[in-house]
Amino acid sequence: MGRKVTEEDMNFLLQSLNNEVISLLKNCEITLGLEELKKQTQSTTWIVASGGNQEELRFLFSDKKINHLFDGGIFGSPKSKHEIIENHILNNSFLPALFLGDSLYDIETAMKYNLDFIFVSDWTDLENWELICKQYNVQSIRTVSDLVIV
Repeated sequence: MGRKVTEEDMNFLLQSLNNEVISLLKNCEITLGLEELKKQTQSTTWIVASGGNQEELRFLFSDKKINHLFDGGIFGSPKSKHEIIENHILNNSFLPALFLGDSLYDIETAMKYNLDFIFVSDWTDLENWELICKQYNVQSIRTVSDLVIV
């Protein structure tokens, strides 16, 4: 019979996983075209609505020196994307809004709130994303740089 897993063991494992995720994210590349797109959309407000931990997101965006692009704020868990959209987009009248996402949940969320949506395929790990985009009649791009006007 194995050893019983304690709360201390679980906390250690969760912290180890968290440290690994932060390390991986700190070393990942910033999506191409982000700075250029912001320059072309200076009159718009950019907001991050993520399922990731809000404090970690804010730290990572600051570390990558891209936090200034998201002048409407960087938001994540413990709030859901629905709460973020309701509290920071709808209540602040940031409409019309364009939602860029990479998951079925993102598509469904955009539809629920009647937001324009573009699926970003380079960001996703969703299998059959092309079929899903067709099924939901959603436009897709490979990367954010596809939105930049040259």
